[in-house]
Amino acid sequence: MTKLKMTFIAFIAMLGQLAHSQTSTVSGVVSDETGTPLPGASVVVTGTTNGTQTDFDGNFTLSNVPSNGTLSISYIGYVSQQISINGQSSITVSMEIDAQALDEVVVVGYGAQSRAAVTGAISSVKSEDLNAVPVANATEALQGRAAGISVVNTGAPGSEPSITIRGLGTFGNNSPLFVVDGVIVGNLSGINQNDIETINVLKDASTTAVYGAQGSNGVIIVTTKKGKSGKTQLSFNAHTGFQQNNQRYDVLNTEQYLQYANDAWGIVPNTPSSTSGLNTNWQDEIYTTGLIRSYDMAASGGSETSNFRISGGYFEREGIIIETGFQRYSFRANSDFTFGKLKLG
Repeated sequence: MTKLKMTFIAFIAMLGQLAHSQTSTVSGVVSDETGTPLPGASVVVTGTTNGTQTDFDGNFTLSNVPSNGTLSISYIGYVSQQISINGQSSITVSMEIDAQALDEVVVVGYGAQSRAAVTGAISSVKSEDLNAVPVANATEALQGRAAGISVVNTGAPGSEPSITIRGLGTFGNNSPLFVVDGVIVGNLSGINQNDIETINVLKDASTTAVYGAQGSNGVIIVTTKKGKSGKTQLSFNAHTGFQQNNQRYDVLNTEQYLQYANDAWGIVPNTPSSTSGLNTNWQDEIYTTGLIRSYDMAASGGSETSNFRISGGYFEREGIIIETGFQRYSFRANSDFTFGKLKLG
C-alpha cells in the first residue's frame, strides 16, 4: 500500500512538471498609441535569451514560450511593457511614448537630428539662457554660454561684436556663418533675442561640411519661435536698467598743468584771465548714465492644420558717452498652413 501511494505521488508530480514545462508559439502585433505598426520592436521571454523582433508591419512570432511566461516588449522612445501569456497564442500590444526618454534634438545643417546620433562638436543655447540678460545683439548672449566661442564687444551700443569659434582660422575674415531658419544672413543684429528658440553652434568640419567653404569658420544656426496648437497665448516682457562708468583717470587740474608746463619746458601757456581758477574734468562732461529699455509682446497659437506667432519689440540702449546710443524696432511673423499634402509657411 505504501509503495502504491508513493508511485501515485510521483505520477502526479510528473504531470505537474509536464504542465509547468508546456510551451507554445505566440504571435502578435506591436503598434504605437495611434495604431501605427512599430518595426524592429524587441520581444523577449522574460528571464531568458529567447526573443525576436517585429517585422516591417509590426508582426512577430515567437516559439517555445511557456504558457505561464511573460513577454518583455521594448522600443526606443517608448515605455517597456511586461505582458503575461496566460495560455494565449495571439496578443496585441500598444506602446506608450516615454516622454522622459526622448533625446534632445539639435539643428544640423538644414535639418534636425538627435543629439545622440551627432558625432561632431555642437553647442546649444536655449531661449531661457539667451533672455537671462537683455542685450542689443543676440550674439552677445553667447558669451560665456558655449564652449570654444569668443565674443568681444567693440563698446559702441548696437555694434556687431567680434565672434570667433575655436580661435583664428584664416588671415582674413574669421567671422562664422549665420543661418536663421535655413536662410543665410550677415549677422544677428536685426533679430530680437526674445524671438529665438535655440542657437546651435557647429564647430568642426563634420558638422559644417554641408555649407562648404562658407562654414570654414564655424556656423551659428538660429531657430526662431513658432506657434503651437492650442488657445492663443499672449506674452509681454519688459525690462529697464542703466549703465554707467564710475572709473576716472586722475588728471591734472588747471594750476597743476600750468606748473607742469613751466617745470618741463619753461613755458607758461598764455591763458585768458577769465579762465583763472576754472577746472573742467572733461571725463565728467562726456560720460553719462545710459538707460536701457526693452519691451516685447507676442501672440501665438494654432490648430492641427495651422500655427502662427506674431511678435513686436522695442529696444533702446543709451551709451555711457553723450550723443551715443542704439534703438531698434522689431516685428516678426511665423506661420504655417497645411492643406492636405501641401504645406505653406
